[in-house]
Amino acid sequence: MKCALRTGVRALSFYRRITARLLNPFSSLTGLLLLIEVDRHQRYIEVAKEIVGSKICDIGAGGKSFFSLKWRDCVSVDIHKSLGVDIVASGTHLPFRFNSFDCVVCVDTIEHIPKTYRPLALEEIKRVAKMKAIVHTPVENGNIYRGRTYDLMFNEWYKKLNYYKEKNDQIKEHIVNVEPCPPELEAHGFKLRGTHNARLWLLYMQIICNFPWPLGILLGQLYYLINSKKDKRPPFWGAIGVSEKSLIGDFSLNLNH
Repeated sequence: MKCALRTGVRALSFYRRITARLLNPFSSLTGLLLLIEVDRHQRYIEVAKEIVGSKICDIGAGGKSFFSLKWRDCVSVDIHKSLGVDIVASGTHLPFRFNSFDCVVCVDTIEHIPKTYRPLALEEIKRVAKMKAIVHTPVENGNIYRGRTYDLMFNEWYKKLNYYKEKNDQIKEHIVNVEPCPPELEAHGFKLRGTHNARLWLLYMQIICNFPWPLGILLGQLYYLINSKKDKRPPFWGAIGVSEKSLIGDFSLNLNH
């Protein structure tokens, strides 16, 4: 079983590499052939727009980094060992020297780190970035950013279902750890830009969880793409936080590495 799984993962990785040579994985449609989930793909598109340099580090990649399809010198870091992960390490203690990478990205991982340890992770991400540090996360301030509000709405709705458990486990982690608020990120030098209209995100999640795979994914993608113009309008479920090198210099934490 494990052998068959490894073979399948390798085949998928090979397919992604070949397709990436023919198509731009960060264009609005072609990347869906590689990443499947359209809302996740939209996050990667937005993050990719901010990337500078050629040496990249993806914190919390979960496997082979999607960014490696465009940036060959891309290191995948995750706290769990899995196929495609280059370095197994915690985001709060990265085994790299200062300025080890041109750009460090962290997509939908910060919200899974307990609030107490989040400052360590944010400073570590900046510490190893030479030019720019970029994070994407659900954000809540009760106004323009409504990540927690809509996570709670989804969780309440989901209690009526018993399908696609993995999705709700991820949302539960957001809720338990408490989604970041803007001052929490801004205090570490990250300038925020909203992504993902919260209402569009919620309806998309309900669609993909209400129908069996792959019908739910296909219907969710269709709905999301038809309404994609709404994605740029508040209230936002998430935000991209960008810290330029000019903002990286004085670290609030004295970290020994």
